[in-house]
Amino acid sequence: MPGNQHIHLNQPISFIDEVPINGSSQRVALAERQPGQARVLQRITQLSHPTGGFHVFGAARLLRASVQFSAIRDVHGARKQVLQLRNQLVGLVNTMNPGLVSGGGGCKELEAVVHMSSAMEPQLEVSVLLEIPDRSDIRVIDELLAKLAPLIEQLTMGTKTGASTTEVASHQLLRAQVAFDPSTFSLAAATGYALAGRVVDLHNFTCMTRERVHKRNADILATANSMLAATGAASGNKHTTWTAVDAARVPCTYPLTPAVAAIGLAQSLVNLHAHAAEAVAQDDPGQHAYDLALLAGAIDSEIVHVVKAQLSAQSIHLDLAITALDKLRRR
Repeated sequence: MPGNQHIHLNQPISFIDEVPINGSSQRVALAERQPGQARVLQRITQLSHPTGGFHVFGAARLLRASVQFSAIRDVHGARKQVLQLRNQLVGLVNTMNPGLVSGGGGCKELEAVVHMSSAMEPQLEVSVLLEIPDRSDIRVIDELLAKLAPLIEQLTMGTKTGASTTEVASHQLLRAQVAFDPSTFSLAAATGYALAGRVVDLHNFTCMTRERVHKRNADILATANSMLAATGAASGNKHTTWTAVDAARVPCTYPLTPAVAAIGLAQSLVNLHAHAAEAVAQDDPGQHAYDLALLAGAIDSEIVHVVKAQLSAQSIHLDLAITALDKLRRR
């Protein structure tokens, strides 16, 4: 768990404009930890406009209801299938118990995680995060899992091996979501889904070791504290720093927190590419440069130009892709 990240206000303060959060546009201050950070995050937020931007919501105490599956031929491919159907599965879980939804609860999120161990075969764990207003009606979880498990078995061709329920957090939890579809990048559906699959692969790579997970979380947390530092400076208030626990459990009434959650999610996407860049670029530099060109906002013939610029510079990074695209468009 990362400790407090201290931000010093000798860092330049930049602004990320027109960040779409819950249907409104916000201007977000950021004390840049490295040159170009705000510009990179700005580009990610711009990509979210066509699909409605960032959705940030607070939920009461959540329960994670999980089902484990084994005997899956391609466990990582199965995870991609589940994540691709995330919206449909969340909707299906909620239709299974309309009374739960009408009472203000329901399924808030679906997660899929691969567990690898030398002592046993790979397992896929599919979890739903449930808000259940009346904790006395806990039997609803068993009913939902009993209906969900056969569907996942059919989808993954796996076998259910277990189920569990755990408390997610004892405080209010703030979550952010953003959606990108193939039209965001002017891609055909199949090409867009292939891009999404590669993002999932990057996530798998990042989560393979505890050190990579720690570094990614530390960077996201530092970005959150950079926002607090910049906002405190702009308002004349002394800022505070957060730990990772604080960032997950802040009260939803604090006006800055939706922006922190949204920008933190954007930083998470940037980090996936940055932290996996060395391994992925060595394996297929052209493909990685192509993906970064899309994230930079390149379309049609611009993509080839931005890819060539990265390969020529022998530096495959999102900031360079943005620079190459902006230079091209100024011609």
